[in-house]
Amino acid sequence: MVTLRQVAEAAGVNTPTASKALRDGGDLNQETVRRIRETAARLGYHPRQRRGGVVSARRTVGIICPELMGGYYARIATRLSDTLRSRGLEVLLAVSDFRPEQEETLLLSFADYRLSGVICITEQDVGEAVTAFKKICDIPVVVLAANYPAENHDIICIDEREGIRSLVRHLYDLGHRYLAFVGDRYSDNRLEYLRQALRELDDSIPEPYVALSDLRHAACGYEGCAKVLSMAPRPTAIVAEYDDVALGAYRRLSEAGLSIPRDISLAGFDNADYCPYLPVGLTSVDSHGDALCQVTVETLLRKMDDPTYRVVQRIFLRPSLVVRESTDNCFET
Repeated sequence: MVTLRQVAEAAGVNTPTASKALRDGGDLNQETVRRIRETAARLGYHPRQRRGGVVSARRTVGIICPELMGGYYARIATRLSDTLRSRGLEVLLAVSDFRPEQEETLLLSFADYRLSGVICITEQDVGEAVTAFKKICDIPVVVLAANYPAENHDIICIDEREGIRSLVRHLYDLGHRYLAFVGDRYSDNRLEYLRQALRELDDSIPEPYVALSDLRHAACGYEGCAKVLSMAPRPTAIVAEYDDVALGAYRRLSEAGLSIPRDISLAGFDNADYCPYLPVGLTSVDSHGDALCQVTVETLLRKMDDPTYRVVQRIFLRPSLVVRESTDNCFET
């Protein structure tokens, strides 16, 4: 089946322009309108394809997810899908691989399906892509995880700043003054919040104690931990960007013959299901994934059920620190 995006590409225009030309032409150049309509006819595209859709007649929600390899996003996508299906909806899932251009492509491709709503899980500002999508399909869109001002779609996110702040203060109360940070190339926000929290305590994190990697998950933590352990003085605590990173650091510390938390403390973010079951339970910031998904679905359903409800919200959920055995008093001076 020919899609609207394919028509746009063949005609050398963007998808919103193709959609407008096929609807009424509006204020578009008439030569452009003619070219787009001739391209659509040549390819065999008809607007009724999109209205009829290729999805079940039941209401369907599209979900765009950055990845399914890591535990966090896989859990979020699963929770969202389960919650939506429990409400009698179908789910269409697509993976963006963290690429902004892919998120935009997927959003616009959703215009060829009969969807009732869209949830975009992302760490980036997708405001322009959502605006382009809404010119084609005026259906509700909720963005989950990213935090930026938006005028035509809802934002649901975790207050990561407060989560990192609570973790830093916990480590400070235990006497830690040499903190290291290990993360991947998407860790800008949490690293900046760590720096802000330290500034509040009249402290800072030297650049050699920050290890960022092109690797992700446990491999990222393993590589980054090896780097910060070479620093002198050795850090007394490591903050991992998220729990899967902490797993790799956990392994590297064990190989180095260091005991957690006697020799060094370790903490993560997201409070993954496995955190309590490690040989030394991992201290982690709980991002309350169940609540995050519940609020996201409730926000989307209100818009789906009442098209006249046009209030746009930016909702922050407050995380909480879960202290386990991996962080303890620091007796170094």
